Formats: sequence, C-alpha cells, structure tokens
Amino acid sequence: MKGIHGFYPLWIGIAVSIFGSELTEFAFGLWLLQEKMSVMAYTNMYLVLVLPAFLLMPLVGYVIDHYDKRKVLLLTEGIAGLALAIVLLFNHFGYINSIVVYLYIALTSVLTALQIDCYSTLVFRLVPQSSLNRANALGSLSDSLPQMLAPVVGAFLFSHYGLGMVLTVDLLTFMVSAFAAGLLFRVRTVQFLPHDDGTLSKLNWKAIFPDMECVRLVKASPEMTYMIGYTFFKSILVGGTLITIVPYFTTYFSVADAGYMMSIGGVSMVIVSLMSAWKPAILKHMPLLLLEFLFAIGFVVLTLIKNVYVSGVCIAISFITMRISIIKMQTLWQTIVPKIYHGRVFALRNLVKTFSSFIIYLITGIVLEILLAQEGGWAIWGQSTPMDLYFIGITLLILPPLFITTQKLLLAIGGE
Repeated sequence: MKGIHGFYPLWIGIAVSIFGSELTEFAFGLWLLQEKMSVMAYTNMYLVLVLPAFLLMPLVGYVIDHYDKRKVLLLTEGIAGLALAIVLLFNHFGYINSIVVYLYIALTSVLTALQIDCYSTLVFRLVPQSSLNRANALGSLSDSLPQMLAPVVGAFLFSHYGLGMVLTVDLLTFMVSAFAAGLLFRVRTVQFLPHDDGTLSKLNWKAIFPDMECVRLVKASPEMTYMIGYTFFKSILVGGTLITIVPYFTTYFSVADAGYMMSIGGVSMVIVSLMSAWKPAILKHMPLLLLEFLFAIGFVVLTLIKNVYVSGVCIAISFITMRISIIKMQTLWQTIVPKIYHGRVFALRNLVKTFSSFIIYLITGIVLEILLAQEGGWAIWGQSTPMDLYFIGITLLILPPLFITTQKLLLAIGGE
C-alpha cells in the first residue's frame, strides 16, 4: 500500500496498545480466578469491561466525529498510562484488590472504545478504498497477534514474576503507542476533522443523547439496519462462547490447556490476518453464511468429543472463521456508512455490541457459577457435562436468527 505512510504509525501504535491491554486483562483474569476461586468474579471483569463503554458510547461517537482525532488518541493513551501507573503503585504497596481491578478495567474500556473507533475512522481516511481489505486485514492482525501472544507472555510473567511485572510491561507499551500517536501530527494528508475546515465543534449535549439524526440514517438504510441486527446476534454468540473457553478448559482439563486453547485461537487469527493482507481478494470467495455456521459448529463439536487435540482443531476453525467475518464486516461498515457519520454510526454499532455482550456475560456468569457448584469445583475431568449443554444451547438458540439476519443483509448489499 504505497503513499499512505501515515497508516503505519497508526497501525503499530494500536497493535502495541492492544497487546498491553490484552496482557493486563489476561493477568487480571488469572489473578481473580486465583484470589477469588470464582467464575463469577472472572465474568464480572467482562461485565465491568463493557458496561461503562455502553453507557458512554454516544459521547464516544460525538467526540470522534467532532474533535481532532490525533489529540483524542494521544489523550486516551496518556490517561490510561497514568491510571495503570497508579494501579502499579497499589500493587507494589499491597493495596491491590478486586475493586481496584474493576475500576481500572472500567476506565480503560471507555478509553479503548475511543481508540478503536478513532482507528476505524482514520483508516478510511488514510487508505484508498481499493486497499481497504488489506488495511483491515492488517488491522485484524494488530488485534489477533496480541491475542496469540498475551496468554503465553502473560501466563509466563504472572507465574514467574507476579502481577507487578505484567503491569510494568503494559506501562512500557503505553509509552510506545503514545509516541506512535504523536507521529500522526506530522501527517498532513489525514482528515482529522469532519469537514476539514480547520475548526472544532462545540460540545452539544442535545446532539449526543440521543443522536436521532444518526438513528434515522441507520433506519433509512436496509444495509445498515441489517448490519446492526447482525452485530447484535453475532455479539451474543461470540460473547457467550469465547468468555466460556477459559473456565471450561480450566474446569474439565487444566489451566495449561486453557492457555493453549487461547493461544491456538490467537495463532489462527494471525494466520488469517497475514493471508488476507497478502491476498485480500481471498475474502470475496468466502460466504458469510458459511463462516457463521463453521464458527458455531466448532464449539458444538468440542463438547461432543472430549479430546484436547480435537478441541484445538475446533477452536482453530471457530477463530479463523470469526476473524474472516470480522474483516469482511469491517470493510462493509467503512464503505456503506457516509464518512461524516463514521464516528456516530460506529458508536451506535458498538453500543449494540456492548449491550448484547453485557447481557450474555451476565447470564453466562450466573449459569456457569451454578453449573460449577453442582459439579464440585475446579480441575474435574468429565464427559457429557452440563457446561457442554451451555455451549450447545446458546449455539442452537442464536444461530437461526443470526442466519436470517445475515441472509437479509446479503440480499440488501447484493453479494456475499
């Protein structure tokens, strides 16, 4: 992708930032499981992760559409780095507890929402439309590579050096990503403001809660309406299955196997991202409906055959198809939504995503806590367990409406 050098510091910065966040999130998950011995404490972390972003998502969209995106990126990195430094001090002096962890996760969820949506809008401005698939594939790589490395690196650092070392490494990643964000001030070709007139809009609360103009835009477009519906059902299916992987394998196999499964998923997504960046046209030959079916069937099969190797293959298939569908859908969002509405429509999309994720995380935490209590605790090998029924049940419940919505979306856009 020639002539778009501003994309690369943006991409490197977001990749490093995501790695640090994934590292800390994974370590906090291990710490909660170790200290509380409760799946509910683990899933509560994800509830806290999505709830603040859900409540403030309209404000996130407004900020992205109306303010200099370079300053937004730099400011969010600075605030997140300062918050992490405070948590690091709490840990050093022995004051770390679940409340501190949840408060930090809540703050970073909002800051991450700002960063990710800033990234999505800037990619469309930096990259020609003909190169969007490749750029989104690289963006997918920046998301999937940390998911491959974070479980391995995080588990090693946490088990050998403790939580403090993990937090220190994350703090270093903030410095790198903040420097990368600062490099964007040297790029003059980026459209940082909505109308490129050199002025910044004043904050208008009536335009934020609710942004009816954005809602009317989505309702008037069949494509965007079905894309919102797709986001709702896909988020429930993905959230309900992915959040269960670590408790599932920790309970019925081992902690090491749980780490292996997450790393297998990360490796699978990295492979997809590299292949799609190298040959972006390959995505056009992969039907979205087939991708959704393969994602779901992978989780069903691993419950029926209790074998760690079969489970690894199933996890790989599910993560591969999930990553391909994410890349395809991201390109659709960037091309179908008018540029001046990117921030607010992307925020509306994420509002739906976080709402559905919050609901399924809440339900999953309660259900898993009950099921594990009935089965006697951790590290149990078993066959035909109630947790298997949870995987199968959520798949059979959500897959039909997801299929229907996907089919209507494909008809609306006239392709796969």
